[in-house]
Amino acid sequence: SFTWLNPHVYIDTIFLIGGYSTKFDTNMNKFIFGVGAGVLSALWFYSLSICSSKSSIFLRKDRVSMSVSLISGLLLAYLVYELGIDSYGEYDDYIK
Repeated sequence: SFTWLNPHVYIDTIFLIGGYSTKFDTNMNKFIFGVGAGVLSALWFYSLSICSSKSSIFLRKDRVSMSVSLISGLLLAYLVYELGIDSYGEYDDYIK
């Protein structure tokens, strides 16, 4: 139930991946993008679970935990910036 009741699953799938797939012209390219996103997601979460279990002793330290949180936050801020720039370009093209 944790996966199916998690709203981020639907936000990521519908808005982020679905929105980004509109950049592709043909249905085949959209399909390939969707398969690629699904495969990469499965590999990412599998490797994340393996790496976190292997490094759990190291990640328990407060300093390491704060560093990981800072790096994650900076990465997310960068992705938001890039998505905003990309979306603004799409909006600008739509207005013209």
